[in-house]
Amino acid sequence: YQATAYLNNRRPGELYVAGGANPPMTGTVPAGPYVAKADAATGREVWRTYVENANASGAWFGAVNLNILPDGNIAFAWENNVAILDGETGLILRQAALPTGSTPAAQSNYKHVTIAPDGSVWFGCYGNGGGLARYEPESATWTVWDFDNHANGWPGWVTLEAAVAQPKPGGGYFIWIDDAFGRVRFDSDTQLFT
Repeated sequence: YQATAYLNNRRPGELYVAGGANPPMTGTVPAGPYVAKADAATGREVWRTYVENANASGAWFGAVNLNILPDGNIAFAWENNVAILDGETGLILRQAALPTGSTPAAQSNYKHVTIAPDGSVWFGCYGNGGGLARYEPESATWTVWDFDNHANGWPGWVTLEAAVAQPKPGGGYFIWIDDAFGRVRFDSDTQLFT
């Protein structure tokens, strides 16, 4: 599994691999990025889905990530793109460009995908302009916090390492952000970063 970046599973015996990031800067590169499903006991590949071919697009992928949605499908992010894949077959169900705020798309690396208890999908971006994006499926709306957008108390950080959801006792949740500059959390009840 060339350039494996993340592993995840839905249930025992399954393993999902996100790979194909950080190819050589010049020359022919391995195909990717990709998501593969493997047998967790043997490592045998069940299927592999390539979402882009860097040799054809000329893109360089600095980061890839995946997470399992509540319905069992896979959210896979690379550069400024997201694809929803069928967790059983690997078929690409939907694909879209992620918002990048003031950052050029080629400089965006969405490297973390987390699912909050309310079903919103959060994407942490590492790169020039970087930041955090939230997609709310029920309203199909995006909110982007980046270097230029300091709404809700966002500190303007651009080097996100992780975004993790934590349910709060009694309802609501926190999104914890780990960045090269420190840690901050988003509170779903107050809609503020602290």
